[in-house]
Amino acid sequence: MNFRVGDGQSIALQSTLGGDAVLYLGFLAPPNALEHVQLMPATRQLVYLPDTGTPIVWQLRLTTAAPLGTVRVCGGVGGQIATSANTIGAEARSGSLDPGWSSVVDPTARGGRAARASGGTFVSWEVNMFGTPTMPRAGAYDVWYRVRVGSSAGHSPEMLLGVWDDQAPGSLGSNLYQPDQIGTAYLWVKVAAGIVPTPGHNVQFIAAFMGRLSTDWYIDSAVMVPSGSTAPL
Repeated sequence: MNFRVGDGQSIALQSTLGGDAVLYLGFLAPPNALEHVQLMPATRQLVYLPDTGTPIVWQLRLTTAAPLGTVRVCGGVGGQIATSANTIGAEARSGSLDPGWSSVVDPTARGGRAARASGGTFVSWEVNMFGTPTMPRAGAYDVWYRVRVGSSAGHSPEMLLGVWDDQAPGSLGSNLYQPDQIGTAYLWVKVAAGIVPTPGHNVQFIAAFMGRLSTDWYIDSAVMVPSGSTAPL
């Protein structure tokens, strides 16, 4: 479950079954894992959001290892459920950057920085694997990337974008893209549709290239959402 909660406010959670959960917190960037918590059965528990002294809206996410039964959520003024679906997201700049990649300042990226793949000649795949290894819930998913290029003049496939299965190992769903399919301003691109993760396997996002790029590629972030969801905002 994903929530948007104002600065200094709180939400109350109460589940019929209780169980282990993980709280994630983010502001401009997708939420990062913050703390493991134990939700007690039929017990009202409060989650307080930081008070920075500036009016902002926090992104709060709650994930669970098993169903909690019925969950009741109460929030303050302006709080809202962002989505009730299982969504996985990550920023590309936080990944394992091979030599062809770097983290650069980019004011148009969501967190102010992006992962850049720059020109050069590489005889092996230059990979940026990013996102915490995560075991998705059962179901079909679409994968979206927020990406742009320095020049959209190129007409040949250059960049692979997709999702990686850590246990297979291999691509769970991916596509190769050419610069003229992307553009010089950020846009969300659906790189895989209707993929079904293998139960018990962790996944991560992968951006990779080999050889020489005709232009710089900037990868901002990626999300994995239930199949059929609209493009991210």
